Amino acid sequence: CHTTGESKGNKLGLGALAVNQKSKFPSTIGEIIPQLQRAVTGQLSGMPSLDVTDKELKQIATFILGAK
Repeated sequence: CHTTGESKGNKLGLGALAVNQKSKFPSTIGEIIPQLQRAVTGQLSGMPSLDVTDKELKQIATFILGAK
């Protein structure tokens, strides 16, 4: 599982991208897709890059936002 960095020593999962930290409401797909793209390329986590298609990113975003 790719993570998006650390907060107070705890790793944040991709689901944390879906919540606006100021409002605590879920983000929109348009807001979360660029964040997911940075996460899967390792830019936010330092983890190895994943080969993920745009369609797969949209499915991941839809799943994360639907789980909130």
